[in-house]
Amino acid sequence: MTLDIELTEDGWFGGLPNSQVQTIEALLKAGQTEEQIAEFWLSQTGASTTSGFGAGGAIQKYFENVKSEFVALVCGNGKYNEEREKAKIIWQEHGKIALVSYVSFVIAQNVDLSNAALVPIIALLFSLAAKISVNAFCKTCVIENVDKPDSPNSA
Repeated sequence: MTLDIELTEDGWFGGLPNSQVQTIEALLKAGQTEEQIAEFWLSQTGASTTSGFGAGGAIQKYFENVKSEFVALVCGNGKYNEEREKAKIIWQEHGKIALVSYVSFVIAQNVDLSNAALVPIIALLFSLAAKISVNAFCKTCVIENVDKPDSPNSA
């Protein structure tokens, strides 16, 4: 079962520092997609000497891992059943900023990246999902991942 919430398009970047919001909005206005911006963001995270950071291929794979965990949580993978229920309550009681923070925290534990580094990425992914609805986002992601045996969406 997907994360049963009705997403709206605006306000996903409200909890981010102004400098991050300005960068994201400028990149969106320049025609970048949320996914492209998220990959860019990950390439800027961490020291340049950190293994995997600063190299396009490694960043793409790392972003795919983060997105895969996001899809698993939002789109119904059983390993996130409790977290999905908690996320729904957080959404209802506290809204977007709290939801982004909580989902970032949960996913950070599974991808070995700091929660703070993931917050903009998760906000971007929620913004993307909000453009088409959670159900349509999940259907698209399942189709994209159907042939990947290690995907959380594969059978």
